[in-house]
Amino acid sequence: MVRPRADRCDDSHRCYCNVQRREYAIPAVGGTITPRFDVDYRSGFNTEANPSIFNGVNYGYVNGRTLASARIAYQTEDKDWEVALSVNNLFDKFYYSNKFDRTNGYNAAQGVVGTPRTWMLSLKRNF
Repeated sequence: MVRPRADRCDDSHRCYCNVQRREYAIPAVGGTITPRFDVDYRSGFNTEANPSIFNGVNYGYVNGRTLASARIAYQTEDKDWEVALSVNNLFDKFYYSNKFDRTNGYNAAQGVVGTPRTWMLSLKRNF
């Protein structure tokens, strides 16, 4: 199994890797335009120290995922003003950030759903 270069791996072999981040300042009329694109990877992992298999499924396993984010900003030449639009989870990927296997005692499994696509428009003034 080939694993991407990870920025950090912990004892449970869960890896975090910011695969790519590209940002360029492009000259524009009266300032600069800066587009940015990020790709973030998290490997799959078990949330249970001793995972149990119930009906052939490991309910405590969180699948790996790759998320993309984008941002575009315009900054004036004097750098006093900046307006930016950013989008996280650009492709609106459904994922779990954590799962809890309770099939042994409660016959249930719970999961924390990851953040869906979100966007933000910001205006910044430097004094």
